[in-house]
Amino acid sequence: SSAKTNSISGMTQISLSKDASTMFFTSQIKGGYDLFELRFPLERTSFDSLPLTKFKISEKDNLNQLSSNKIIGIKDTNKAQKLIGYGKAVEIEFSRQQIIQPNKEISQLQREPTESTFALYDNANIEDIIADTALTPVQDYKISFSNDIILSNASFNTFWGYQGITQMLFSDMLGDHQIYFQANLFLDLRNSNFLLSYTYLPDIIDWQVSAQHNVGFGYSYRANSSYVYLYRFRNFGLNASGSYPLSRFRRIELGTNWLNLSKENIEDPTEPSITKNYLVAESKMVFDNTAPGWYGPSQGTRYSIGIKATPKLSENTSGFASLNGDFRQYFTVSEDLLWFAIRGTGGLAFSTNPDQRFYFVGGTDNWINRSFANNTLPFQEPEDFAFMNYALPLRGWSVNERNGSKFFLMNAELRFPLFRALLAGPIPVMIQAFQGALFMDIGTAFTNDFSTKLAMPGDTFKYFYPQSGDILMSTGIGIRSFLIGLPIRVDIAWRNQYIGWSEPQWMFSIGGDF
Repeated sequence: SSAKTNSISGMTQISLSKDASTMFFTSQIKGGYDLFELRFPLERTSFDSLPLTKFKISEKDNLNQLSSNKIIGIKDTNKAQKLIGYGKAVEIEFSRQQIIQPNKEISQLQREPTESTFALYDNANIEDIIADTALTPVQDYKISFSNDIILSNASFNTFWGYQGITQMLFSDMLGDHQIYFQANLFLDLRNSNFLLSYTYLPDIIDWQVSAQHNVGFGYSYRANSSYVYLYRFRNFGLNASGSYPLSRFRRIELGTNWLNLSKENIEDPTEPSITKNYLVAESKMVFDNTAPGWYGPSQGTRYSIGIKATPKLSENTSGFASLNGDFRQYFTVSEDLLWFAIRGTGGLAFSTNPDQRFYFVGGTDNWINRSFANNTLPFQEPEDFAFMNYALPLRGWSVNERNGSKFFLMNAELRFPLFRALLAGPIPVMIQAFQGALFMDIGTAFTNDFSTKLAMPGDTFKYFYPQSGDILMSTGIGIRSFLIGLPIRVDIAWRNQYIGWSEPQWMFSIGGDF
């Protein structure tokens, strides 16, 4: 075979057009991957020898520059040496002897410069010269960032105005330093979300510092009023954290946050806004030895235990502490045919403000056709938007069916493949890799009083059935697949209510494991 290209880097992700006139591929250059186009690749002329690349030319120029410096060289020791005898009657046998050569560095210092500088290196391999620290001293590593990924889209409409999402990740050649930026533009900068972080990775402890600005909107009752208004909840702050591995599967995470929280009435600007400052410390221990599967782990254990606390800094703030735990176990019942996953999670919190809530349950993450219990979110104070945790999934129930300072939740799923023939094939399809799941969810959130009876949805039904309790339970069947690269979930859930089973609830969402 003959050479077609003088590329010294790997050429990957090769894509050829139908008429074979154009080929695209990726290759590494200057520490990052770029996209290249090659015209008429099958018609390129073959060469017995190809011209040098820019990299090889620069190496040759460096060698020539070193040779022209006329630094102290070494005599050619390959030439035959004349031996001086000790008389006609004396003969010495040198055929089995080796002449010991002087140390290279010493000989360079003791001898005068000669015209045959670098005579020994004329036919030497250039890599050997570069590896010689006497000729090419070791240079300090210089950090140079290149973009790993940049994703962005923008839009405008007459109702919402300007919108857009941007994600950027930059890293150095060794991957020791990473800079990440994310922006979710909405109306203007004041109403948009931003995140900027720097991660330091070369040592055993991974350090990260970040700054964020988060905004959310929600309807809430005005203080001492029965009217509902649209409020803007906003927080911005700084974060510093570290992650220390105890073993291959276990690590400890520590972090501290400074947050500025605010709440503003969008519909009635005459209502005074509320602003508070918090300093929060948190710690978490994480264990994870799971093996990946189709849409989530296929076997192994994953659990975490975390503590979060903040002191009371002023009269209008509260001090609190919370403890949260999450345990998950995955089983492979039959290889590539049947998997079982079970999860248990819970938490409790204590605050100087007895009315502060920390958890709300109901629904699932990234729920497209979502519904809200009583058409509201449990955001009354700025702390609710910043610190309240969304415990999920509880499929079949609306978001915020229950909330409080304590919660527990259990999930179980039996997973199995569907239409495995679509997992791969020569013909691309829009929807791939179907997986089915039978699931059951049970849990609730509460503060003080708690009833073990089955619940009814919303305040209206609870009013008509005062004997109903707080346990939220559901079961159903689901289908998981990939649609244009996105993990899509379709679940049909039935609520187990105080008065019996409900009608089926169809839920469409995006995501993988619970």
